[in-house]
Amino acid sequence: MLGRIGPLEAAVILAVVLLIFGPSKLPGLAKAIG
Repeated sequence: MLGRIGPLEAAVILAVVLLIFGPSKLPGLAKAIG
């Protein structure tokens, strides 16, 4: 699934994550990821 991700794909994924979780949950999400 995570084969070749370009800058555009990364930006789209980041935008979707922001829409789903909201900015307030990003610090906790970042800690969970690493």
